Amino acid sequence: MNRDASTLDPIPKDTWTLAFGWYAHNLFGMGRDFPFHENLNPIFISFHINRLDMLTPEGVEYLKNTLRSAVVIGTPSTS
Repeated sequence: MNRDASTLDPIPKDTWTLAFGWYAHNLFGMGRDFPFHENLNPIFISFHINRLDMLTPEGVEYLKNTLRSAVVIGTPSTS
């Protein structure tokens, strides 16, 4: 699977992948490949976005749906 262009790959349904790193690479002027391929089930290890244009309504909805059941480990306490 191409980490930076998963939508260009033929990925079998219900494929799990580790998602980590910086997702802001502009792919040869084609834009950023986010959200990930619809057949991927990402396990987010460390995830960084510093390009607000990636947070389109579709991207935000994808993150909400994907992270809804996530377990967050290692975040600072708010207390």
